[in-house]
Amino acid sequence: MGVCQSQEDKELQSKTKAIDKELMQGHMAQQKVVKLLLLGAGECGKSTVLKQMRILHDHGFSEDEMQKQKAVCYNNTVQAMAQILRGMNQLNIPFSNPNHESDARFVLDTIKRGEESDPFTEELTRSLLNLWKDKAVSQVAVSRGNEFQLVESATHFLDSIERVASADYKPTEQDILLSRIKTTGIVEVKFKMKNVDFRVFDVGGQRSERKKWIHCFEDVNAIIFIAAISEYDQVLFEDEQRMVESMRLFESICNSRWFINTSMILFLNKKDLFLEKIKRISIKIAFSDYKGPNTYDDQVKYIEEKFEGLNANPDKTIYIHQTCATDTNQVQMILDSVIDMIIQANLQGCAMFNPKAYYFTLLIFCTLLLCHITNGQTVNKVSPCLENCLVPMVCDILDTAAKCSQKCGPQDQSHFFQYTTFYRIHCIEMEEALEDHLDCLKEASYKADVHCRGKCTQKTDDNKLAKEERQRNVCKSVECSTVCYYKEFTHSCPCSSDLLLKINERLADEMKRLLLQSAYDRLDPQCQRIHNSKYMKNRLLESTSKK
Repeated sequence: MGVCQSQEDKELQSKTKAIDKELMQGHMAQQKVVKLLLLGAGECGKSTVLKQMRILHDHGFSEDEMQKQKAVCYNNTVQAMAQILRGMNQLNIPFSNPNHESDARFVLDTIKRGEESDPFTEELTRSLLNLWKDKAVSQVAVSRGNEFQLVESATHFLDSIERVASADYKPTEQDILLSRIKTTGIVEVKFKMKNVDFRVFDVGGQRSERKKWIHCFEDVNAIIFIAAISEYDQVLFEDEQRMVESMRLFESICNSRWFINTSMILFLNKKDLFLEKIKRISIKIAFSDYKGPNTYDDQVKYIEEKFEGLNANPDKTIYIHQTCATDTNQVQMILDSVIDMIIQANLQGCAMFNPKAYYFTLLIFCTLLLCHITNGQTVNKVSPCLENCLVPMVCDILDTAAKCSQKCGPQDQSHFFQYTTFYRIHCIEMEEALEDHLDCLKEASYKADVHCRGKCTQKTDDNKLAKEERQRNVCKSVECSTVCYYKEFTHSCPCSSDLLLKINERLADEMKRLLLQSAYDRLDPQCQRIHNSKYMKNRLLESTSKK
């Protein structure tokens, strides 16, 4: 019966390992994807940047999508004229030609009938052209557009009325980039660049949409925050000065606990409109404390400093770029630079590498090693033998720990659930790394003496335990020891003095020497960069010397 049970246990364990390994591989594949989040207040240009990414890296738009864009361009043209007409009424601007009152009524009635997204009729085309030729509309009202929320693309579409109205109209790339439709959900673009898979998310910018951002927060590698600097004299649709709202949002995102280790990239967008606007209106209208000259460079520098001053973390760098999202060539240069930076950070572990996760992973590996030793395995006290048998094992431990922590390290040491999940995901890799070296421990003559008040591990006689039974005891003790190591890591384990590497001073000192000398030299170059930091070595010394 016992044999049958043992066979069943083996089969069950084998199936469990296979499932765990499959889950781990799927998790690892997911970790290789770089996720970017586009954030910013409403109408700052997020959707335009996303469209540029599609054009530059995702084969542009399909024929079906182009057809759908036609309706958006029809809508934007009619709505732009309607915005101007409502603004003229609000600001009491009369038409240069009173006969155009009937044309204005026809345009507004078209919207009431819900026909603004349909192909233009001859009557609608004529009314739009008549109104756009009226100087009160195209010059006086447009020049005061900041007073009634006129969209920046209005003049582009109204200058193109005849082209948009033609029967064979096909939206140009510029039409698509300048077209505007409110983002109410989460829009995602996937593309591959330099053998790296990217997923970019654009979320609604209006306040009513911001609660939906939470779905994009997990595992984001970098945030591209977009602020329209041309809006310093405009009021937000939702009731507030636009630049103030944009800065408030940037401050909350930059200092959010969700983004402590996330790279922050700031696009000061619509620089072309800003350049034109400051010729007429100084940024003093929004920033009364600005005392500098009315030049582009000085005013942009001031705005950059205002945004940088909102960052509460002195160790966090904000990468700032001045952009015009509708200029494909400029956006391509900036995006290439930004993506290169993100790829390098991802490969090297900069910003994405979490030291806390690394230390905890290393402790888990040491737990597994100690469990083998304390359940009957022995280690030779002679230095050359230690050099030969422990260094390869330590190398594998450090190498795997560093790579694992880079791939999915937990973000906060207070979240025990994240640590235990992290351990479950990587336990197969950890155990396999140790199993490769078990034979090195067979013939050693130095008996370890490690106890945690009898709760975590039990000293056993190697001669009385079969390897299979010993392995089962190891598995039982790993869970308990891992919990204790976690508690020690957070300085809350009452039995920590009996736990951490209480093998023997001689063995502990020998392991420290090996870790800090021989092991580093045998790691691959990427992991050497991680391990060779002075801070890392000091922490490693601390973790191996505590008693």
